[in-house]
Amino acid sequence: MSLMVIHSLRNGSEEDAKRLKEILKMKTKDKELIDEAISIMKKNGSINYAINKADTLIKDAWDGVKNYIPNNKFKGYLKALAEFFVNRNK
Repeated sequence: MSLMVIHSLRNGSEEDAKRLKEILKMKTKDKELIDEAISIMKKNGSINYAINKADTLIKDAWDGVKNYIPNNKFKGYLKALAEFFVNRNK
């Protein structure tokens, strides 16, 4: 289960949680059902929550290692790659 799903199940209404569980149990590829699940997670702030959590984790990880990595172009590449993974869908 993803962070977004867990957040949505914990923070959404009982009705939203029930419907999201139903859709997930279907393991469907139906675009309308997938869009409905995404809509539920968006409504509950779960996608933004996961993006913010990822951003925090990347920043904390970088703060933990930046002083141990030599200052060179590869350090810049590594930081850019980490930031790309967080910001690619914003």
